[in-house]
Amino acid sequence: MRTSPLTSAGSYRRLLVGMLAALVMLLAGALGTSGVDQADAAPRVVKMGALVTSLSDFDPADHSFRATFWLWTTVPKAYANPLNEIDYVNAKSIHVDAAVTEPQDNGTVWYQHKMSGTFAHDWNLSAFPFDHQTLTIEMENNAYDAATVLFKPDAANSSNDVDLSSNGWTVDAFNVVERTKEYKSNFGDPELAPRSPSSYSRLDLVVEMSRNGLLTFLKLSIAAIAAILLAIASYFLHIDKGKEPRFAMLAASVFALVVSLQTAAGAGGEASLTLVDRFHTVALAYVVVAVVVSIIAHIMFNRDVPMDRINRLERNAGISSTAVLVVLLIFLFTTN
Repeated sequence: MRTSPLTSAGSYRRLLVGMLAALVMLLAGALGTSGVDQADAAPRVVKMGALVTSLSDFDPADHSFRATFWLWTTVPKAYANPLNEIDYVNAKSIHVDAAVTEPQDNGTVWYQHKMSGTFAHDWNLSAFPFDHQTLTIEMENNAYDAATVLFKPDAANSSNDVDLSSNGWTVDAFNVVERTKEYKSNFGDPELAPRSPSSYSRLDLVVEMSRNGLLTFLKLSIAAIAAILLAIASYFLHIDKGKEPRFAMLAASVFALVVSLQTAAGAGGEASLTLVDRFHTVALAYVVVAVVVSIIAHIMFNRDVPMDRINRLERNAGISSTAVLVVLLIFLFTTN
C-alpha cells in the first residue's frame, strides 16, 4: 500500500521536531556543564620573574633599604598587564622607571617593568658588624584573589646582579618565593559570606646577605682592646715599686675606653645592643676589676700587710679575671 504525501510529511515533521528537541537538550546540557566547569575552574596562573640589579641605602635608623629590579611576565593578549596589578606591600616608595610591551607571534604579550623603591626592613644588628640580613620585597596581586589569579615564580630565569663586596657585604642567596596571604576579611565582597576570610597570591623577592666586618670591628674596638692590654699590664706593676705608674696606666685604660665608647656609640643603630657594644661592656667590667684590685692592694700596703700576701692577691685576681674575660669573649663571638 502506498503512503500518502500528507502521511509522509507528518513523519518528517515529527522527526525534525525530535531532532530539534534533542539538539536543544544537548545545548542546554553543554551550557550547564560549562557553567559548572567555569565555577570550578582552577585559578589563572601568572608566571613572573625578577632580576635584582641594585641594593643600596641601608638605613637601620629608618628601618629601610633601597632596591632596583626588573620584573617580567608573558600572558595572552586578552589579559591585562599583570605587572600593573601588583601591590608592593612593604614599599615605602615605589616607581616604575621603564615599561616595555612586546607582542609575540604566538598570541601572547611579553611585559617588562623596571622598578625602583625604598622598602621596609627590620634590621637585626645584634651581631653587628658580623650580621646576617634577609631583605624581602613583598608583591601581592591587588586586583584578584587567589581563587582567580595565582602568581608563580619564573625561577629558571630569575636572579640577582648585585655586587656588595665594596661595602663589606656578600650576597649568599637569592630566591623568588610564592605564598598566599590570608586576610581576616572579605573586603566587603558581596559574593563572599559575611566575616569570611579572603586570600591573595604573593611573590617575595628574597635576598640573603652577610657582612664580614672584621675591619669595622677593629676600627670601633681598637681603643677598647688597648684598654684591656693596659689593665693586664697593671697587674705586673707591684704596689711597693710605686703606685703612680700603676694608677697612671689604669687611668689611661679608662680614658681609652671612654674614647672607644664614644666612637662606637650608635654605629649599629641607637635601638640595638650590638656585638661591639657588648664587647665594650665586657672590657669596661675587666678594667673596673683591675682598678678595684689596685685600690685594695694600695690600702693593704698602707696598712703594712706583708708584700707576699698583696702579691698573691694581685696574682690570683689577675689570673681569675683574665680567665673570666677569655671565657666571656669566646661566648660573645661564638653565639652570634
